[in-house]
Amino acid sequence: MESVRTNLEEWKVRKQQERQDVAGAQKQALEEVISSGQALGSYLIGRGRLGSRLTSGNAALVLQANPLARAVMNYKQWQEFGRNVNKGAAGIPILTRQNGYFAVEKVFDVSQTYGNRPYPALELPASPEQMRQAVKALTSLCPVPVQAQLDLPQPALFAPEQGSVLYQADARDEDVLRFLPGVVLQAFTEQHTPGVSAAPLMQIYGVAVSLEVCGRFGIPPMEGYAEKLEAFKEHGRGQTAREMLEELRELACAVGDNISNSLSLQNSLARPYDHEPR
Repeated sequence: MESVRTNLEEWKVRKQQERQDVAGAQKQALEEVISSGQALGSYLIGRGRLGSRLTSGNAALVLQANPLARAVMNYKQWQEFGRNVNKGAAGIPILTRQNGYFAVEKVFDVSQTYGNRPYPALELPASPEQMRQAVKALTSLCPVPVQAQLDLPQPALFAPEQGSVLYQADARDEDVLRFLPGVVLQAFTEQHTPGVSAAPLMQIYGVAVSLEVCGRFGIPPMEGYAEKLEAFKEHGRGQTAREMLEELRELACAVGDNISNSLSLQNSLARPYDHEPR
């Protein structure tokens, strides 16, 4: 009996150490994400590819281990979906909440699996028709009129003095989609607080939201995004990297999920990992 109790205590200690190790790895990965505009931009594009299931910390761990990851699930979830994990594949440890407690769980990217069934993610890059539908979904979501216009400095922009969103009449849907998500976000914030759409932080948020959608649809990001995101860390208002990125995640998912839902698209059919340790 004493040996059983001793083994149980050792198991608890080992599991606690595993949780602490992964939590520490999360914190370090998140700090690296906000270390530069380039790092943040790459992370946002990758997180868009992965969809909304992963928290900011878990997404950082997955993308650190596999920058090209597209869809991740645990061993059992892949089997339930009709795919098997490759023999010897190394899982990526993440933190999930199970029965009210945080636990370490290993997930595998679709590239580490095999099977006859397709994996639950949008084929990238998205088709021209899907991008056209995405633009329509965003314009219907916009709280102000959306108007076509020629000779704009970029494919889409918010014109607060006109109270409207403008897009280039002859621009491709792919080009409009690079900018429109952030532009729509600016229009929403302006409706709530006049003048805020021009604030530096809101400009950064607009770029970030657009990059996340670029990741979802597999299209190249706007030029110069890294420079535009460079000041993100300076606007943290005393927040931790996790708090800053979770706040950004909520905005990006609000826009990106709206598009995905309107097109009946899902980046994964498995249960969400929507909890972050504090």
